[in-house]
Amino acid sequence: MDGHWLDRQLLAEVLHWRVDAHAWGQIEQLLTLIAGSLDRADLVGVRRDVTGLALLGPSRVSTPINPEIAATDETRTVPEDVAELLNTLVDRLTPGESGE
Repeated sequence: MDGHWLDRQLLAEVLHWRVDAHAWGQIEQLLTLIAGSLDRADLVGVRRDVTGLALLGPSRVSTPINPEIAATDETRTVPEDVAELLNTLVDRLTPGESGE
């Protein structure tokens, strides 16, 4: 899985994202899909879901459509369970880790 350095980099960056609770739920779902794709050695699935993850990032909306909504939108740092899943995936995609 050595060709996944961009995937590892993105997953590591997610640890520093601040997004709303709904987005964290979507992120967790994608991380679970990525883990399943890794279990099956489905590299196309990994790439697809990592791309979906990138689209959920906080920098995807540079100017809020409605500033009043944006001002009241609560963003959060990464939930603990999501951070654990992210760290596990980064380890799995790192050469020499997890027996690869």
